[in-house]
Amino acid sequence: MDDRSVFHLISDVTHEEGVSCVLIGGFAVNHYRVTRQTADVDFLITKEDFDKILGLLEKAGYKKALSQENFVQLHSSHLSLLDVDFMFVDQETLKKIMKEGERFKIVG
Repeated sequence: MDDRSVFHLISDVTHEEGVSCVLIGGFAVNHYRVTRQTADVDFLITKEDFDKILGLLEKAGYKKALSQENFVQLHSSHLSLLDVDFMFVDQETLKKIMKEGERFKIVG
């Protein structure tokens, strides 16, 4: 495992599998200069797209810590990678949020 951030990793695996996800939660709020402490990174994604990237995330050292019908929490065995939460939405909802949301660069 190299020293890349969780944001690089998620970007790489979603691009590799041709899927989309949306950053939500504390890191998304921080973009608007509203500081919010957070210990993980939260994303919206479809369940089908999550299933496509899970294997790559597991290869990077992530394991399921909690799994429910509409939510999965992944824990990393690498101290340099934050835990990641994925909340599942249907494709129509994800497309609407992506269309109406704001794009911004997180990593270089």
